[in-house]
Amino acid sequence: MASFLEHPCLGRDGYQPIALSGTLSEPVAPVAADPAQPGQQRRLKMPLYMYQAAYTPESWAAQIKNPQNRVETVGQQVCEAVGGKLIGGWLCFGEYDLVIIADIPDNESMAAIALGVGAGGAIKASKTTVLMSGAEGVAALEKAGPVAGTYSPAR
Repeated sequence: MASFLEHPCLGRDGYQPIALSGTLSEPVAPVAADPAQPGQQRRLKMPLYMYQAAYTPESWAAQIKNPQNRVETVGQQVCEAVGGKLIGGWLCFGEYDLVIIADIPDNESMAAIALGVGAGGAIKASKTTVLMSGAEGVAALEKAGPVAGTYSPAR
């Protein structure tokens, strides 16, 4: 089954398309030399985030006056400003007007994107979601067993 992560933009900057079957799998990140082991390479891994935003009516009016692909250009700029990479960005129907998937170093960096974009005044609502690979989800489920065994709700 094909997914949006097989989008052609994933072939740029060292990322390779990923075939999915219903869950996110880890992206193949660029490799770097491992200083601890000369001649060896290690995978760089950053968390994936989904950022959704809804434009204000004033922002839509400004974009209608001057149409441009701001989802990808601004998305790339804000991701690179915190040391991350834009995986893809799309306009969409529904509660939110745009969605980006980004490979960002950490929660603080993703929060900086959300705060910086929100402070611009063109967004009336936004939501950030941390994405986990299927393997990370399974690891969380395995860790949940002992937690569920010790937790009891207040009565």
